[in-house]
Amino acid sequence: TASLFPHTEGLHIANRLVIPNFVTQKDTWRMTFTYELINAAKNIAIYVLGESKASMLHTIFHSEHQPDEYPIQRIGTSHTPALWIADQGAAAKVKFVS
Repeated sequence: TASLFPHTEGLHIANRLVIPNFVTQKDTWRMTFTYELINAAKNIAIYVLGESKASMLHTIFHSEHQPDEYPIQRIGTSHTPALWIADQGAAAKVKFVS
C-alpha cells in the first residue's frame, strides 16, 4: 500500500501527508503517502490481481486486525470505505457472506 511496508515507522506518522519511509525489507528509502492522506481521498480503490495474491487477500480479510503486519487493513474509513477490486485468481480463497 503506497510504500507503507509492514513494521516501518511510516505506519505511525500522523499530521503529515507525504513522508520518507525507510523500508528495511528493501534496504532503501521510499516516499509514501500516509494513512491520513490516503484515507482523506474522495474515493479509494484497491486492485488485487493474480493467483499469487490469493493467500494474502484471504489473510487480510479473515485474520485479526494487525495493521503493523498488514498495513492495508488501515485503508478506508466509515466515511470513505475502500473499494476492493479483485480478479478471480486473487479472490479464490476469500469467503463471501451474503
